[in-house]
Amino acid sequence: MRLLFCLMMGFGAVAVATPADAQPAKPGLLIDQAGLFTLWSDSKPVVVLDVRPRQQFDAGRVPSAQHIDIGAWKAAFGAGADAAGWGKRLGALGIDAETTVVVYDRFTSPSACRAWWLLKYWGVADARVLDGGTVAWKAAKAPPAADRPPTTFRATPQPDRLATRDEVLQAIAADSAGSACLIDTRTDAEWAAGVIPTAKHSDWLNYVDQRTGKLRPAAELERLLASAGYRAGVELDAITYCRSGGRAAVVAFVAELITGRPAANYWGSWNEWSQTPAGPSVQPVAAP
Repeated sequence: MRLLFCLMMGFGAVAVATPADAQPAKPGLLIDQAGLFTLWSDSKPVVVLDVRPRQQFDAGRVPSAQHIDIGAWKAAFGAGADAAGWGKRLGALGIDAETTVVVYDRFTSPSACRAWWLLKYWGVADARVLDGGTVAWKAAKAPPAADRPPTTFRATPQPDRLATRDEVLQAIAADSAGSACLIDTRTDAEWAAGVIPTAKHSDWLNYVDQRTGKLRPAAELERLLASAGYRAGVELDAITYCRSGGRAAVVAFVAELITGRPAANYWGSWNEWSQTPAGPSVQPVAAP
């Protein structure tokens, strides 16, 4: 993955010119080390989830963190209808209606944002992403935090967070009319090979500072969303997609962070769309 390579090699990030005073509409979605320390010191019910490979988790983790297999979570989602199964899965992690859930990876990644999206889809009211993941965490001194025992969670689907193929078909017409916004979060090469009609390109990597692994400042995130046709204060139905919903979750996270409104994730994304003969013809384009 290019971001991991840039983190290891110390490559610089792409500069984005934009006003410096922009502020997120939902700053609570993103949490840093100090914010997590505060939650612990205030004795808030907190569950910390680590989405890294098991061997990385075993080698060192954020205090009280529990490992989740994000690939298994992705597979278990299916069509988003198994509320009972997901209630048991989340309850077993100690998540209930009062719990704040903090998810992290090595950096602010598609895997972390995919887990965040799944939590929000199943009705977890307070789910957050640890900005910069373990890359940002490693220098911090952590206070002790107790593990949460299993509990009961009633999973409730939030359908406005999930876009189906049929809803994408509807969005294409709405996008043409100016009332929806389709955002393709894949790489330049993937975009050049073909896109969903009317979609605008906005590579997810541009939203993450490749030197720190953290999200870019709010003003830069706002500018990137605007360049993809999505602006704070404008009522548009936004749908993000990539190949299988992970990178799309990063931009959906950012869209809600900045505008305060959920953006739908087309979970099937290009993997599903490209295998659907009945869909509208793909528009191959040159890389921007």
